[in-house]
Amino acid sequence: MVWVFEVSWEVCNKVGGIYTVVRSKVPYMLEAYKENYVLIGPYFAKKAEGEFVEALPPQNFKDAFERLRQQGIICHYGSWMIPQKPKTILVDFSSFTSQKNKIKSDLWNWFKIDSLGTQYFDFDEPVVWSTAVGMVLSELGLPQSVVHC
Repeated sequence: MVWVFEVSWEVCNKVGGIYTVVRSKVPYMLEAYKENYVLIGPYFAKKAEGEFVEALPPQNFKDAFERLRQQGIICHYGSWMIPQKPKTILVDFSSFTSQKNKIKSDLWNWFKIDSLGTQYFDFDEPVVWSTAVGMVLSELGLPQSVVHC
């Protein structure tokens, strides 16, 4: 069975309308993909309160999370507290922000993305988080995975 990972800045983190869009599609995605549908969002402790309930991850996730922890990426596994309670991974990238300049350098070297003078909350924060999410997905190494952002 195919794994589907729904990646959004607004999973358990209401900022604007995308929160509602992601939330509204959960029942349909769960119907189609059952236990193989997992949401991924950023971990912000205050926003996670009332939105997220942490649980023990499956062993294969736990092993990957431990390897990621050594790189400064902390994964919180549990459920988004909406009626369907979908599996959710919230990625705490706060310790990983030390890699910001390397990530920005790589983006310049690989793709000529100019990030000099960018603001932290407008560019740097989402770029660091999305890089951490890419590492999470890579470390999980699940075959037949689809990532929807």
